[in-house]
Amino acid sequence: MKNERNRKLGILFRLAGFEAFDKETLTLNNNPRSAEMPFTDVDEAILNKVKAILIRLIGDLPDDDSDSFELDSILLINLIVELEYEFQITINTDYIDVSDFCSAVKIGNFIASYLN
Repeated sequence: MKNERNRKLGILFRLAGFEAFDKETLTLNNNPRSAEMPFTDVDEAILNKVKAILIRLIGDLPDDDSDSFELDSILLINLIVELEYEFQITINTDYIDVSDFCSAVKIGNFIASYLN
């Protein structure tokens, strides 16, 4: 339980732009993402799983899968944990970009990049 809490806190700090955290220091991460992922047509099976997770977490989704929506920091952390569990992956949060999580299609492409 404590390890999961610490992991979620670490994700939250990295999303906020901090490279590392401990009781002594917080360092701002100015590193750009290692590579931009192309956003193309996403596999329908992945998209359906992503949409099911999003519906569980936030309820209604936009009619168009590529329409944007906003997530607060807690929802984003929960989404990352759910995606990791559903797709049996570990998401590298060092260079995560919140814009990868603003639509079902972008999330699907993000996941597809981990699965390929």
